[in-house]
Amino acid sequence: MKTKILIGMVVMLLMIGVVTAATAPLSMVSGTVKDVTGTIKVNAPTIVICQHGNISNSQMVYTDTSGKYYAFFGSTLCSAGDKVYVVARSAKLMGQASGINKYNIGCRINTISLNVIVK
Repeated sequence: MKTKILIGMVVMLLMIGVVTAATAPLSMVSGTVKDVTGTIKVNAPTIVICQHGNISNSQMVYTDTSGKYYAFFGSTLCSAGDKVYVVARSAKLMGQASGINKYNIGCRINTISLNVIVK
C-alpha cells in the first residue's frame, strides 16, 4: 500500500515539473489521524473539503497503516489561499481540523498538512 502511494506521489511530482513556477496544477492535503493518547488510527474514513470560491469540493479517503491520509485536487477544485477542512472518524470518535492551502514553491504544488485528533 505504501509503495503504491509513494509511486503515485512520485509520478504526480514528475508531471508537475513541466509547469511554470507561477502555477500549481495540483493541491495535496495530507496529515495523520490519532486519538488523544497518540494512537494512530488505521483505515479511518476521512473527509477532505476544499472551499474553492463559492463551491465546496470534497473527497473521502482512508488512513493508511501509519495513520496518514492523502487527498489530491486539481487547481480548478482547490487552489492556494482556499480554506481546507478535514473531518475524521474512528469507531465512535470524531475530530476535525482546518487551515489555508499554501503554494509550495520548492515542489510547485499547493500543500497543506492537517493532523486530526479524534475524541
